[in-house]
Amino acid sequence: MKPSGSFKERPLPEESKGEAHQMREPSEPDGGGNGSMRRTAADDLLKGGNPGSLGEEAGSAPTNRADASGADLGVVNTATPMDSSSDQHLPTGVRSIPVSSARRRNGAGAARGEKEDGPNAAELVRAIEAEIGDHVCCRDRWYKYADGRFALVDPHEYLPVVLNLLPEEKRLRRVADELMLTYEGLKQVPGGYLRGLYAFGDDEETVVLNCANGVLHVTADTVRLVPHSPDHGFTSKLCAAYRPEASQEKMTAAVQKFLPDREDQALFNWWSGYTLLPAIRVRLALANIGQSHTGKTTLWEYGIGSVFPKEAKRSLSLAEICNQNGYFVATLPGSALNLGGELTQTELLSSEKFKLLVGGEDVPARAIRGEPFTLSGYTTKFIFLGNHLPRFCRGSDAEASRLCYLFFDQVSEKPDKSLQEQLKTEAEGVFSCRMVPALQRILAGEPCPAGGAKSRALHQRFAVLNDPFEAFMDEWCCLDATGSADKDDLAAAYQQFAEHHDLTVHHKDALMKVLRERYPQLTSGRETVEGARNRVMKGIRLKKLPGTLNGGERVY
Repeated sequence: MKPSGSFKERPLPEESKGEAHQMREPSEPDGGGNGSMRRTAADDLLKGGNPGSLGEEAGSAPTNRADASGADLGVVNTATPMDSSSDQHLPTGVRSIPVSSARRRNGAGAARGEKEDGPNAAELVRAIEAEIGDHVCCRDRWYKYADGRFALVDPHEYLPVVLNLLPEEKRLRRVADELMLTYEGLKQVPGGYLRGLYAFGDDEETVVLNCANGVLHVTADTVRLVPHSPDHGFTSKLCAAYRPEASQEKMTAAVQKFLPDREDQALFNWWSGYTLLPAIRVRLALANIGQSHTGKTTLWEYGIGSVFPKEAKRSLSLAEICNQNGYFVATLPGSALNLGGELTQTELLSSEKFKLLVGGEDVPARAIRGEPFTLSGYTTKFIFLGNHLPRFCRGSDAEASRLCYLFFDQVSEKPDKSLQEQLKTEAEGVFSCRMVPALQRILAGEPCPAGGAKSRALHQRFAVLNDPFEAFMDEWCCLDATGSADKDDLAAAYQQFAEHHDLTVHHKDALMKVLRERYPQLTSGRETVEGARNRVMKGIRLKKLPGTLNGGERVY
């Protein structure tokens, strides 16, 4: 699944290009031909206008600021007026002023040609920019470009600067708020302009990564590094620089130690590159299973995880992802990697959210004390680290098809306590010599490997435990509209299957009930075999008959 909008380098807009935020300069003529001046609510406040009708026509009700789709974007808080010459602090009484109060309205005083004393709003807005520097705004969020990315800033930090720019007799909180809203409106950019730490280029064959020493353009055949620029619109960047000559000697030794099977190494490397892809191309999550001190955390948290900045990582467990209230998944926007902790031993009641997230589908979410929303366009890769297999209540083959497994069985008798910190120092080598080449192979079409023999066996074990009846059908039976199977033979076959896989053996009647529920096309009946009337299940047949050897040992 590709995130909304592809990446294209483009010049930073000087003012808003969005429909909901198109604004003129505060003192630009309104174009009406009458010589009147378009004015802001800040102009009215500077002239001593009525603060109760800021930016609204007389008699009209205040309206909330909205985006192009009409969605409410909220209000800002503004305190009651205060003369800064007094020794009092700003009052704590706060009232909400709709953001739309920053819209233009005709100034009657300007139309009559009255002379205005002191600076107008346009001059003050230019003075604000001179003091605080250039910013871009997306809705009510302010960003300032520095060190290769647009960093999120709190506009309230600039309030003292704005107050100090005002004439002493007009140094009021509500005037400063209106000026900042005017500046915010002028600096609006379209929602798709700002991005995280990666994006596609002009097509899905080029991945653009914002790394520590520049912007990296990666294709299946080439890697090109260009300088940082605000034109890219990145709001985050990787912690590692791209240096092909950098060393990853410790990381290579650790991977070979903890994953001696070459097929397991191939699966690990593939996923290390997949975390850099700005899209969800496979409906899979990776479960790393093993005892303590087998290297799971060392390789992922300190080897691969050290490449990503804190704001691009999450640590949601499988239980938190499956939680039905949606509070946890609401934190996923902006993340590239989720390194989940322990896989719960208790049964998870629902896997619906997990299946949707792994597939990149729209998911209902809700922030705490926030409004419900639909999570979409995310590119988070889900990797879990656990000591045992997950358990789903009423599991099906859907969970097994969305999980691949990497088995860690090399227990360190004397763990090297310094290894994790050593791997962090090799972040540049891990990124440049392991992750980027793996990304290139993915762009060239390399599929996700299945892992080594032990990892594949672990995946099969999960499939059996998660949905034993589906596993039994795959191994022993096949659906056949013209076929039938003796119920006693079906019960004996399931008993052999259950004993072989250390599962609970169900009574024959319970087994028949489950099979009828799972496969509605099956029907019960009777057939005459060698003169005897036998109870059979129609629509199914056994691939092999159950049997025993001497001593009661089962035949498989």
